[in-house]
Amino acid sequence: MFTPPPGALYLRWNAAWTAGDYYLNFDNIVVFETPPPPCTGTPTPGNTTGPDLAGNGVPFSLGLQNATSGTGVTYQWFVSTVGAGGPWTPFGTNTPTVSTSQTVDSWYYCEVTCTTGPNTGSSNVLAVEVVPVNVVPFSGSNSFACGTNMVLQDHNGNGNYSAGADGFTVLDAGVAGVVNITGTYDTESCCDRVRIYDGVGTGGTELENYAGTGSVNFTGAPGQTVTVRFTSDGSVNGPGFDFLVTYTGTCAPSCSQPVSNTQNVVETDCITGQFSVDVSLDALGDATDVDFLVDVNGGGPTVFPGGPYSALSPPNYNLGPFNNGDVVDITIRHNQDNTCNLALGSFESSLACPGVCGLGIGIPDASCPATTDALLSVVAPGTQLGTDVVLESVDLIIDHTFNADLEVRLTSPNNVTVDL
Repeated sequence: MFTPPPGALYLRWNAAWTAGDYYLNFDNIVVFETPPPPCTGTPTPGNTTGPDLAGNGVPFSLGLQNATSGTGVTYQWFVSTVGAGGPWTPFGTNTPTVSTSQTVDSWYYCEVTCTTGPNTGSSNVLAVEVVPVNVVPFSGSNSFACGTNMVLQDHNGNGNYSAGADGFTVLDAGVAGVVNITGTYDTESCCDRVRIYDGVGTGGTELENYAGTGSVNFTGAPGQTVTVRFTSDGSVNGPGFDFLVTYTGTCAPSCSQPVSNTQNVVETDCITGQFSVDVSLDALGDATDVDFLVDVNGGGPTVFPGGPYSALSPPNYNLGPFNNGDVVDITIRHNQDNTCNLALGSFESSLACPGVCGLGIGIPDASCPATTDALLSVVAPGTQLGTDVVLESVDLIIDHTFNADLEVRLTSPNNVTVDL
């Protein structure tokens, strides 16, 4: 007599033939099943298990944390669309798990009853938030603001995707939001792909590349906007993908930014070769004080001397000087919370400074019967020399058609003449 442990029992007979006739006979095999004892006491089903978020109209499953042993156990599921305190409506089947869907935020629990007694225990209430179902378009693009929790699918939703798709969705991360993407995909493994890129659009770094079948568990960096792109070729089409997109972190700053209503480039002249920027400070936001960060030609931001600043303008704060040709990025730094820094943009001089070269000065022609002096003023607008200027070099390009001697002298403003 053999007494197996509790659980399923399987019987198998096996014989190996060697030669001649071979027979096996099994007689009088009796299997006795001892029924499990009835459920007693009060069930403790624990938590109601299931998702915190569910797509609008998308089926999902609910279950119970703890199993209830014994016979004579019944289950009744309840749902409320009002709140965790009800009112409650019964639904579902007499089973420890149930499949359902919803179009509004809903709350769920289950009553588990031992008929011996009877005694009933209830699971803890589970709140499930409904989120929209959005798709990556067949072609083109769409985008969603930071904090938009959603179900994200391919262009054909729950059906098989079409051939020739190439579209993308931008998921904005705000100032410090974190994009989380979980779910599954089922595509043609060679040729149909889901890609995730850093930033807006498909020109950024490719972070993930999925094809075939599998699951996704992606988490971006704080403030990292990402782009989800789906492409398919012209042959085999599959179910596509079903992702849950959720956000953590801070999408919008909890502070308020400083205000600067005007910024003006102050030109000097071509002799000085410099410019400055007048910046108004019209409000501090909720900062106690601010500083100006200046980045010249992408060399990295530095704090402009003189701060921190707490007084409002007018007059404007004058930042500079900078050299003509520099590109200057200016940011007002919120010294108490840098998530509220205010970027003012890029500034550069627009003053055109013509050089002496290429002026096209004509040499007078008096038929030259004798030595003739022609005085030419080599001066361009904005480049007049003072008497204390030291010239490092002078380049003259002189074209003349008569093959004869041409004497050239250069006379400075303080009457120093040099033969060239």
